[in-house]
Amino acid sequence: LKRPTANPIHHSIWSIGFMLKPMRLGRWIHHFCLFRWGVVGEPGSSAGTLWTEEEIVASVDAWVQMYKMQSAGMEFVKADIVRSLRAERLGNRTRSSVERRFMNISAVSLALEHEIVSGFQPLGNVGKTNWERIQSRLEFHGFGIDEIEASISAEMMILEQAGLDGFEASRIRERAWQQVTQRRGQSKFRDLLLDAYQCRCAVTRTNVPSVLEAAHIEPYSGAASNVVSNGLLLDRNTHALFDRGLLVVLPDLTTRLAPSVQDSSLSLHDGRRLWVPDDKSLKPDLRLLENHRQAAMSAW
Repeated sequence: LKRPTANPIHHSIWSIGFMLKPMRLGRWIHHFCLFRWGVVGEPGSSAGTLWTEEEIVASVDAWVQMYKMQSAGMEFVKADIVRSLRAERLGNRTRSSVERRFMNISAVSLALEHEIVSGFQPLGNVGKTNWERIQSRLEFHGFGIDEIEASISAEMMILEQAGLDGFEASRIRERAWQQVTQRRGQSKFRDLLLDAYQCRCAVTRTNVPSVLEAAHIEPYSGAASNVVSNGLLLDRNTHALFDRGLLVVLPDLTTRLAPSVQDSSLSLHDGRRLWVPDDKSLKPDLRLLENHRQAAMSAW
């Protein structure tokens, strides 16, 4: 069992596992360390340590190689590419850690409105620094969203002339993103939410795909915003309420309507329990929901 070096908490857990190694509990802790942090017993392994920029570049380059072969209809064996990458450029990384990094790259690719490499499903929790490194390298390979960003900037200029104020003004970039993606008729972010929420509105349970929209909890600020934990799948009307700050989600995941609309036909949406995915990695970020709630309610 290789001692983890990156984190004192990891080290403490490893130490307990080492002392109990002959027992079933010790073996279980060993397996937990392996799964959670990539801590293994390979000679010279630095698994569990932070990835360097060179390692990220090597991983993205290999992922892009597979992406291009997949797009061209060429056959390739993913295990062979992982094995070659470890032998040549990632000698201190385990097979599972390299595969998880490929899954992180798939997540960033989707956020950039591109496809993934089949077999490497998107895996979030990339981390801010690694996300920026992965996105930068993908953009180097032509995976950028310059056209979308230019359209968003143009749309924002139009919206600013409309004189939005208060809470709505704070989400002007989000509204611009909505306008642009609706015109384009496609959004990988929406596809992710449709899958996570099983094609039903988180509030009303409406299950008609044509009226379901992707809502960012924290307003769109670039590709890193396009992750499931920063989204809700809402029907068109509920989405409008959420974006205008007229509907918020309380800490117990129930909805609250603004006083100005509580006595209207919209009152049936007040106090409804939010439906969220069972998978923890797909659940909405409670901190972002709280930020949205506080900002909206301050304008009531």
